[in-house]
Amino acid sequence: MSTHLLESAWETLAAEAIRRRSTTEKYYDRYLYPIIKEKLQSNSPSIIIMAGLRGIGKTTLLLHLSTAYEKSLFFSLDHQLFTTIRLYDFIKYLVEIKGLTYFFIDETHNYSAWASELKALHDWNAELHFVISGSSALGLSRPDRRARFYFLSPLSFKEYLSYTHQKIPEAIEWRNSKQSMEMVVKYHLEQHFETYLLGGGFLSSLNLSADDFCATYYEAIRKTLVEDAVSYGKMNKEKINDLEKIITFLALSSPGELSYTSLSSSLGIGKGTTIELVNILRQMQLIRILTPHPSSTAVIRKQPKMLFYHPNLRSVVCSKLGVKANRGAIREEYVVFHLTLAGYNVHTIKGEKRSPDYFIEKETKKDFIEIGGLNKGRSQLSNGGIVVKGYNLIATGLV
Repeated sequence: MSTHLLESAWETLAAEAIRRRSTTEKYYDRYLYPIIKEKLQSNSPSIIIMAGLRGIGKTTLLLHLSTAYEKSLFFSLDHQLFTTIRLYDFIKYLVEIKGLTYFFIDETHNYSAWASELKALHDWNAELHFVISGSSALGLSRPDRRARFYFLSPLSFKEYLSYTHQKIPEAIEWRNSKQSMEMVVKYHLEQHFETYLLGGGFLSSLNLSADDFCATYYEAIRKTLVEDAVSYGKMNKEKINDLEKIITFLALSSPGELSYTSLSSSLGIGKGTTIELVNILRQMQLIRILTPHPSSTAVIRKQPKMLFYHPNLRSVVCSKLGVKANRGAIREEYVVFHLTLAGYNVHTIKGEKRSPDYFIEKETKKDFIEIGGLNKGRSQLSNGGIVVKGYNLIATGLV
């Protein structure tokens, strides 16, 4: 390949990287930042794959990471230059001529040969470090068995506060009602909590009104369905429409058991196709499926439970549909998202009246929890547990 062409690409992309790095001056560390940086600082060469939903800050995280390394370059594979040059040739040129060893590559899913070419580069020079980002489908293709895969989740409530208002320095035990109340009151968090529920999990929302974010992010969801679903199985226009049907059905539903039979009947989709499509939405991190504890007995519900992966997704879809999002579902998605992010395993409970919502466990901590509004009592917790409401509910986002 022409050296002149590769040098021109270097000059263009290096200048663009400098310009874009300036946008990270107000960046606050995401939870993955120290994990990836520690991996890069180890002596072992690496290929690190970071995937996740659109608009959650993958590009910003890559840019911020790239500022820590002198012999590095950030660039995006959706740049038109990569219609005329190969990734392999470009990086090999930068290693041999420019002495670079760290590469932070965005929008990797736009370059079909990324996995094979990165593997070839790693085989050619095992001292190179790659951090790449893109859609959730990246996790399906690992160029090397030693590659590390990380999924970047939406912003937690605590991370959102860092970006928009203030950092919360104190550690908090969300189970402690008094401590939760003091924290929420001290930092005036109730108003920020309501704003967070409308779009605060996504960096792309921070400079938009709630209405504008919902409008633009619904199109991002549709783009995800159209462009990413093909990586998970054989797709056609009908199946893509069915994926959107399931998303709409979930947005209009209150939290409850997921019966594949009733879902397929309601939507006019075959049961086998329904199971396939629900699993695809789960892998794309648009929804989450909560299942019984592996060692459960008959007291655990037989059907799984389906929620949006993050409450903002429900808010976005409901806004598009012109309906008010179910408040109970939003609460459950907020709590489950944050407890899962904090390392808890969250499981469903027997689907009978007056049973708690979930069983949670983290190391030696185990509890039944009931999630609800301010009027929710302990009637569902006859065998003990925690009612997660009010200040405690908000505080789960601060762990």
